[in-house]
Amino acid sequence: MKKQLFIVISLFLCGGVMMANNANPDIRSGNAKYNDKEYTQAEIEYRKGIQADKQSEERSNNLGNSLYQQGKYKAAAAEFEKAAKLTDNKDKKASAYHNLGNSLYKAEDFGSSVDAYKNALKNNPKDEQTRFNLELAKQKLQQQQQNQDQNKD
Repeated sequence: MKKQLFIVISLFLCGGVMMANNANPDIRSGNAKYNDKEYTQAEIEYRKGIQADKQSEERSNNLGNSLYQQGKYKAAAAEFEKAAKLTDNKDKKASAYHNLGNSLYKAEDFGSSVDAYKNALKNNPKDEQTRFNLELAKQKLQQQQQNQDQNKD
């Protein structure tokens, strides 16, 4: 089951990096570094590019992807949340919320992850990958709550 989740997560993250092809040189450089799996260098380039335009959904999404690949899940979540707020495009918003859910899931914030996946589905109700991840997050949240209840006893 973890293998399936990894596949679902990877599909969204890989697609997101290519969104800023026509962007400034720092973003293009960041994309090249990301594609070479140099995620720390990609993060640096994306941060430089964001200085030029803080209101870019694509740039926040790309930065979120590089942070996620480095295991910086809370920081990635913040960027995906920004990306979701910066666009009115339902597909991009759904993708950003899906990635937000993935980041929160990896950070073991299952309650917030469930909320993010629900927001993704509001924007793209046909997304079966998000629906699958939502169910996983709900299961983890339930397990977490049961463990907390057992620890109280």
